[in-house]
Amino acid sequence: MPAPAKIKTAAAFSKGFSLIEISIVLLVLSIFAGIGYFGFYESQSTVRLAGISRDLVADLRYAQQLAVSQQIKYGVRFYSDEKKYEVVQFADPEQTIKTVNLPEGIEFQQIDFTNSQVKFNIYGAATEAGNTVLKDQGSNIITIEIKPSGFVKTIK
Repeated sequence: MPAPAKIKTAAAFSKGFSLIEISIVLLVLSIFAGIGYFGFYESQSTVRLAGISRDLVADLRYAQQLAVSQQIKYGVRFYSDEKKYEVVQFADPEQTIKTVNLPEGIEFQQIDFTNSQVKFNIYGAATEAGNTVLKDQGSNIITIEIKPSGFVKTIK
């Protein structure tokens, strides 16, 4: 006949964790949470930079399309101090079509156009070639290059 199974008493289950063990676990969890938060914050900055650069490229192409379709010069004017840009119709009188403010933490690092503006003629060609460089709070930059033919290209 088999021996009867031992029944565990409540005293055997009452063994808990000490205050030091709980403190160490909380410390490790806090460290992981802090690392995750800063990684998330850095990726948000990169996502904002990529988003605004896509918007700027789309607005440059929009100005180019308007110039061809309406047979009037259009372009984009950059305001680095105010951290914004405008899509502009260069007719008499000049008219602002759209204004875009850069998100917090994003700024123009470099603008290589005369009078900080790029213009597209009625054929869709840019009046001059140049670059616009966007920078976030970290070390991430995105360069938007505009060729004389009107070709707009993003360089990371």
